[in-house]
Amino acid sequence: GAWNLGYRCSKNLIQGLLRVETKITIKSMEAARKKPSSSCGGGVVDDRLSNLPDEILHHIMSFLDMMYVVKTSILAKRWRYLWTSLPIIRFIDDGYHDHPYTHENFSKFVTNVLLRGGNSKITKLSVVSYTDCGMNSWLSIAVKRNVEHLRLNFFDIYKELELPYCVFNCKSLKSLCLGLDAGSRIMEDDVYLILPDVIDLPLLSTLSIHSICGMCTSKINKFISGCPLLERLEINDCKLDDSGAEVDIEISSVKLKHLVIQSCYVEEKDFDMWLYKLIVYAPNLISFTCTNSGFNNYHLQNLSSLEVADLDMQVIDIDADYDSEDGEEEETRCMMKILQGLSSVKSLTLHSTVLMEIGKGLDTLEWSTVSFDNLRSLQVTTVTSEDDLMAIEYMLENSPYVENLFIKSNFWNEKYSVNVAEYWSDELSLQHLKCIEVVDVKGVANELELLKTLLKKATALEKMTVFRCKTFFSRNTSPANKEDSQWQCFTDELLKCPRASSNVEINCFLNPNNDI
Repeated sequence: GAWNLGYRCSKNLIQGLLRVETKITIKSMEAARKKPSSSCGGGVVDDRLSNLPDEILHHIMSFLDMMYVVKTSILAKRWRYLWTSLPIIRFIDDGYHDHPYTHENFSKFVTNVLLRGGNSKITKLSVVSYTDCGMNSWLSIAVKRNVEHLRLNFFDIYKELELPYCVFNCKSLKSLCLGLDAGSRIMEDDVYLILPDVIDLPLLSTLSIHSICGMCTSKINKFISGCPLLERLEINDCKLDDSGAEVDIEISSVKLKHLVIQSCYVEEKDFDMWLYKLIVYAPNLISFTCTNSGFNNYHLQNLSSLEVADLDMQVIDIDADYDSEDGEEEETRCMMKILQGLSSVKSLTLHSTVLMEIGKGLDTLEWSTVSFDNLRSLQVTTVTSEDDLMAIEYMLENSPYVENLFIKSNFWNEKYSVNVAEYWSDELSLQHLKCIEVVDVKGVANELELLKTLLKKATALEKMTVFRCKTFFSRNTSPANKEDSQWQCFTDELLKCPRASSNVEINCFLNPNNDI
């Protein structure tokens, strides 16, 4: 598809730049050898690049594909074996283009290069491959050389991928990034990652898995429990396996500091994806991101150290009628339970899907208030609907010390009008709010009313910055100058409205580059 084509084009561009960089380096060194030294009267070569310490030369090499690094061995005697002790190694199998080896030869090349390194430690190994042929051989060598950081991306692998057990029992491994991708082929069958029953990675602090199918929740839980020092966990675009009896993902770790869960779902066969639960117990968690994930219940326990959170997901009550008030109240109750687990957060981002879940049941739901006393920065993405406005008002009302408010406008219907005053309490006072920034403003009435209301209620406001959307709302037949005129009217209206703060500075820009 287009994505795969763009990916290959990007790789070609990067490879081209690397080839140019290598050629320039070789030519410079050849010229340096031929040029007489100014300090030696004309007979001795002054090869300043070759005289650099191994550490610096290794650092330069670490940015290149090993195919080009190995070629440096022909430059001079000094360079002949320098590449063999390179601690940061990257291989890129680009078999669809002008490349000196096929996929199978690529695997042999990786094995031979790693063998030549002897017992020297590998700090970081990165491999992008279109084949798992010979994978066990070169991965075993990497483990024997005490690899610390391992990044594996496999493309066009069919059916399943099973890494050698030594990878999951590596005592030196500190970070593991593992991903599968369909590449160029049509993904008729999912690719499943086969995990061992026992995982023992005593030093692993970072785990990132993406684009992987068949991840049984019990295996994920075992994976996490087998990494006692895990500090960062990222699960992106993974399809969960519904064949096991255990349907909850339980992330329990006292060391975990950063958690990212994006686009995780389960294939709907005979199992309802919304039965999955996410349980997080992480008292030292600093950042939490959860977007587009198919879980019905989120149990967030003891996140007292949380500083940053980003939420963009829905919760669905599978036992209730989606269109009934009971269903809406239950979904709101589930979302409020999530917010309660995040109540100690300092910076919070809520997308429109979350705002909708909060707002649609607030008017009928009896719910104890969730207070965000530590919150200093609130960012929302909103369509300025009734539900969104009620949710924003609720968040501001219960975040008494918030100082910064960032709003991204996703307003999509020019004819859809809401009176903000109907949904915001007259008693709402934003006594600590100092900065408001609004981006992607379309120029519609809802946006203007929201900004006017904020100006009236923010008594300590120091600055409001508004950025116009590139596709500013106007009639399709309107010329550009009329669109500019409409923007001018919008800004004039904003600048004339009453303000609770006498010191507020209002700036309106055409785009985030600060073009007025």
